[in-house]
Amino acid sequence: MTATRSAAIAASHHAPPKGLPRHEPAAEIFLVLVTLAVVASFSRVFAGGDFATPLIVVTLATHLGLLGARRRGLSLPVTAAIAVPAFLVLVSWIFFAHTTWFLLPTGDTAAAARDALQSSWSSFQEVVAPTSPEPGFLLAAAAGIFFAVFLADWAAFRLWAAVEAIVPSLTVFVFTALVGSARFQVATTTIYALLALLFVLEHRVAQRERSTTWLANQAERGSAWLLRAGGTLIVVAVLARVSGEEGRKTLASDVAQAVREAIAVDCEVVLVPPSMGLPTTSSGKLSRSRAKANYLDGLYAPPTGADKTAAA
Repeated sequence: MTATRSAAIAASHHAPPKGLPRHEPAAEIFLVLVTLAVVASFSRVFAGGDFATPLIVVTLATHLGLLGARRRGLSLPVTAAIAVPAFLVLVSWIFFAHTTWFLLPTGDTAAAARDALQSSWSSFQEVVAPTSPEPGFLLAAAAGIFFAVFLADWAAFRLWAAVEAIVPSLTVFVFTALVGSARFQVATTTIYALLALLFVLEHRVAQRERSTTWLANQAERGSAWLLRAGGTLIVVAVLARVSGEEGRKTLASDVAQAVREAIAVDCEVVLVPPSMGLPTTSSGKLSRSRAKANYLDGLYAPPTGADKTAAA
């Protein structure tokens, strides 16, 4: 354990890998897919499939624009100053192209957008999902997706906070669940949840690659291992030759911290009393398969009551 902690500490002082982390593009793609899953959830709100194309265009254009801004090193205020006007121009082309002047929004464009929003708002309390994709409804949905993508990209790749990056799209998804019909409920929820989990996993790997925890020549191997372990429960069995509840808690905490620093995953620490011991193979080596079987059979459950004294 001492050697593992020393290696982790030495790695933490190593310079972080330069360039784009290998798994960052994958995390970006999964974030796009999460937003597209939200677009798919609008199938519970709108009848037919005509709603999909404009919302997909807004989704892809916004994600690509924000990605380009980050690659160029633009600050968040500068990115916002470019992205918002670009979104207004884009939705003008999509919904009100006949009111533009050389593809630029005009006063007529603003008036048409205002009328469409007012008309949709007036009928909002009366219509029942799934409803026809009127321009006002689609414009509001496009605006919601744009701001969700902007906030998600900011949280994911500027703050590097995976959970916070999911919140904007989840908000829109919950809205479609509240106002939409029951059709496709299971499918859209399953797809969204799966893609969100995959994004969080890829994001965590990319974030670890950007950190100083792994040595440069270990980053690829560590990333692959973390991806395989992402959906796995990690259990560490320790032969505990310590007495007293406080000493056992301290040992479990130290082992969990060492594992976290070494391979960047949380784990469950099981303290095995010396009277039970850890299983070995015929050659005297520790047997991971038998230890796993013992854990699954409940043999390594924490002792209770009178057993605590004997186990310690």
